[in-house]
Amino acid sequence: MPYGNSLAPSACQRVIDGLVGGLPVTVAYLDNIYVTADKITHPRQRVYHLLQILGNAGLKVNSQECVWEADCIEVHGFRLDKSGRRPIPESVDAIKKALSPTNKRELQSLLGFIWVSCHSCHSCHSCHIYYISVLW
Repeated sequence: MPYGNSLAPSACQRVIDGLVGGLPVTVAYLDNIYVTADKITHPRQRVYHLLQILGNAGLKVNSQECVWEADCIEVHGFRLDKSGRRPIPESVDAIKKALSPTNKRELQSLLGFIWVSCHSCHSCHSCHIYYISVLW
């Protein structure tokens, strides 16, 4: 990176998005790639296609860190499964126990946390409402 490591995450995200951005039911967040499918849509073919794309780009997958054919995964404070997306109870407890902001700087910090934690979420508005309703 020409300007240091601070640009590395966004550069990594751009590369991964460029590779997997057009694949259906595939979401990338930095070096994590999530592929969802039901039993009908041939999930193994989708994963095989994804692995081909990554291999053609010269990228390798660490299979020991992969989760294959999971019924449920936990990502960024949420549990994802066939029923949808729900907050992990431990994460909710931590938010509930957090102190309410007492000044402008603390409020800005809280709003920044909410923005970052919901950045990759498709229903961002509902996440914001959820966090704010838990805190107040």
